[in-house]
Amino acid sequence: MEKKPAEYKDSFLGAFPFLLFGLAYLLEGIAELGRHYGPAFNLQDGSFLDRPLNHPAIMLTAPIAVYFLIALGLLFGMLKGFPRWSYAYLGMSIYFGWYYSNGRYYGVVYGLWAWLPILAAMILGLLLRRSLRPLAGLLQGVWNDWTRLSFALYTFLLPMTTVFFFDDDWGALQLYGLFIDTLLLAAGALVFMRARTSWGRVLSLEAAILTLLVKGILMAWLDGLGGPALNWMTMMIISSYFAFPLLPALIGLLRWGLKALASR
Repeated sequence: MEKKPAEYKDSFLGAFPFLLFGLAYLLEGIAELGRHYGPAFNLQDGSFLDRPLNHPAIMLTAPIAVYFLIALGLLFGMLKGFPRWSYAYLGMSIYFGWYYSNGRYYGVVYGLWAWLPILAAMILGLLLRRSLRPLAGLLQGVWNDWTRLSFALYTFLLPMTTVFFFDDDWGALQLYGLFIDTLLLAAGALVFMRARTSWGRVLSLEAAILTLLVKGILMAWLDGLGGPALNWMTMMIISSYFAFPLLPALIGLLRWGLKALASR
């Protein structure tokens, strides 16, 4: 198990998916606010419309573009033997595949096709390496350092709390909240990468989850002053996420128990 902090380059790679994710949905939020409240320019005759044009191009393409970039990062991680930072790309690739395979988005139903980028990255990685060693390295990494699975779970679960419940209720408060969430989740990933011990790593993730919950409570307080509505289910789900980064500790206990038996 790695006892030294990751290099700053690797730490940034571990936090980069959250920055990409936040940027994509910040662009979507800005486009959504402009669509509902801002003036729309009619390119056909040069006039301003009373009701904005409904062009969801940014809202549709920005997150999908990030999905492909994350899948590309997963491929790069496979070729590098699945270092610690690569588990962030694994978790977020699974998030995007799950998210887009469940539902209709701006009239598009992706279904199983939503999993194509992550599957293509995995298959291409195996073909380029010409062996199944990358998959073995993925499992071996989790066995030797269970917090890597905690990191993948963190990267899969936490993004949905930032935008999932606000898709139909964008407002200025949500936009500011998403910006804060982006920095917060990226900071949790950075601290995770730089931590020296297993518990230091997992507690950094728990601290980010706790801070996200406190931020949600503050948003609810602002809502009482007349701000946009906050979905209380979001805070309930964030609260339930405290247990998930700790679940992989069972792998560590199993590994410790097997070592104890082998030493007898």
